[in-house]
Amino acid sequence: MNKLILALAGFVAVAQSSITVFDIGTYLGELNVGACLGFQDDVTDETTTCYTSAITTAMYIQNIFDSSQYTNGAFNSAEMLSLAQVAEIGFLTEFNDCHLMEFLYAVNNRLTDPSFAAGLYSNIATQVSTVVGYYYGAQYYASTSTTISDALTTLFDQSTLVITYKELYAYAVAGEF
Repeated sequence: MNKLILALAGFVAVAQSSITVFDIGTYLGELNVGACLGFQDDVTDETTTCYTSAITTAMYIQNIFDSSQYTNGAFNSAEMLSLAQVAEIGFLTEFNDCHLMEFLYAVNNRLTDPSFAAGLYSNIATQVSTVVGYYYGAQYYASTSTTISDALTTLFDQSTLVITYKELYAYAVAGEF
């Protein structure tokens, strides 16, 4: 989790040169609140304990990146670690209030059920083979000299995940959030 936060902070810092350290804390706090809202039945409900905990944790995250929270207004590792520990306690409270562990247990129970996992894997295999067969069927191979590995690489490049990544990366590099 800490590596993810540092990677996000580094990415945001590189993507926008005019961003301040305080802004990084604000953005990470907002990311935390948005993720926690996804665990609620009504994502617009601001009266739940999950939302309250997420806002409190966002404040703790922001404090880590706020130089006024440090002695003499200068960042130092000892105080940063202390603020990070407070934020970690906030995360644990937030996970409890947002029922994250129950969600993870439910996902684990579903994925370890052999009948569900077999159905899931066969569905994925069917989806992939259908797309490969549709886009790169026998007629395509007869008319070109494309190999199966080239076809799969092209299919991967046309996937929604890769297209979304390329679009978001272009916006991030341009600084258009």
